[in-house]
Amino acid sequence: MTDRSCLRGVAAVARSAGRFDRFWVGPDRVLMHAALRDGVWAAAEDLGGQLASVPAVTTWAEEPMEVFRDLRRWSAVGSLLGR
Repeated sequence: MTDRSCLRGVAAVARSAGRFDRFWVGPDRVLMHAALRDGVWAAAEDLGGQLASVPAVTTWAEEPMEVFRDLRRWSAVGSLLGR
């Protein structure tokens, strides 16, 4: 069995000029998110879950983002739209 307590890595996407979003595995393997807007990082937010792999993220344009974890689409990301 693989020890997943030490998952490391960051997934990031540029959504528009001056906007950058990053996702990573946080404490207790939860999905974490932070956004960079106009050169300032917002506070990191815990999106919950129990990750078994590092997340991946993509976007077609400014909206919407698609975040994947454990080969499945993350459903909670809809709450990030418009922020």
